[in-house]
Amino acid sequence: MIEQTILDSTLSGEQAELVRQFCGTPRQARWAIGVAGAGKTFALKYARQAWETAGWRVLGTAVSARATGELSDSIPAETLARMLTIYEESMRNPLDARTVLVVDEAGTLSDADMARLIHMATDAGAVVRFVGDPAQHGSVNAGGLFTAMCTSPDTVKVMTARRVQHDTDRAAAELLRGDQHADPKAALEQLAEAGHLIVADTAKDAYTAVLARWWEHQHTDTPHPMIEDTNTARIGLNLAAQRLRQLAGHVSTETIIGAPDRQFGVGDQVIARINNREAHHPDNPKQFVVNGTPGVVTAIDPDADTITVCLLYT
Repeated sequence: MIEQTILDSTLSGEQAELVRQFCGTPRQARWAIGVAGAGKTFALKYARQAWETAGWRVLGTAVSARATGELSDSIPAETLARMLTIYEESMRNPLDARTVLVVDEAGTLSDADMARLIHMATDAGAVVRFVGDPAQHGSVNAGGLFTAMCTSPDTVKVMTARRVQHDTDRAAAELLRGDQHADPKAALEQLAEAGHLIVADTAKDAYTAVLARWWEHQHTDTPHPMIEDTNTARIGLNLAAQRLRQLAGHVSTETIIGAPDRQFGVGDQVIARINNREAHHPDNPKQFVVNGTPGVVTAIDPDADTITVCLLYT
C-alpha cells in the first residue's frame, strides 16, 4: 500500500524514502532531518494518506503557531503547548494507541518539552515521528536532544532544497546551514559571483538598496520583504516604506499612533506579533490570529483610538 502511494505520486527519491521509513516501520519513534524547502511537508501529505488508509489517526504539532499553521496544510495540527496543556491540566490525552503524532521543527523543542511529549505519547501508546533541521532552528530553553537523535546512522534525510531554484542559491544555503560543513565565507563569495549579493560601502547605502528593491517589488506579484536584525533600523525602514506608500496614494496621510515608534494609516500593511485564540474567523475557531499573520488596515478612528484590520489568513 505504501509503495503504491509512492508510485502514484510525484515524490522525489528522498521524499519517497521519508514516507517509506515513517510509515513502514513498527518503531514507536522515528526522526528525520528535513532542510528548509526540501518538500518535507509535501511528503507528509502522502505519509498521512498511507497512515489513514491503514486505519491510523494522524495529528501534527509544533512549538510555534506559525509552524503549526504551515503543518496543518498537510495534517490536522495543534501547538505543542496547547496539546500538553490539555493532557496535563484536564487529564485527557489527545492521543491514543491508533494515533500517529508528527512533530515538525523538532529542533525547537526544549529537552523538558520533549520529555513531556514522549511521556504523553508513551502513556497513550501512540507513534511519534519527528522532523526538523538541527543545523537551523534551536530551542529557546535548554535543548539538544533532537540534535543528538539525528546523529543516529538510521536518521532519514531530506536534504535537497526544491523551493530554491537557482543552483548557486541552493549551494549557498547548504553552506550556511550551520553544521560541520558550514562555510559562510564561501557562501557569500558564491552569491556575489552570481550577482545575488549586493555589497554596499555604508549602512545607509545598504538600507537604501534594500528599500529600493522592496519598492520595486511592490508593483509585482512577488513580495520582497525587508529583514533587519536591529529594531532601530527596522523602525526606520518601516517608516520610510510607509512614507513611500503615502506619496504613491496607497496609504492615507492621516494616521493614528499605535506606539511611540509606530503609526498606522488606512492601507498600511501590518503583521500580528502575538498569538490570540480569541480573535478567530467567525466560521472557523482554529483559524485564529497567530504571530506573523499579515493584514491591511481598513479604518482608523482617532477619537476612539482604534484601528480596524482585515487579516489575510493563509
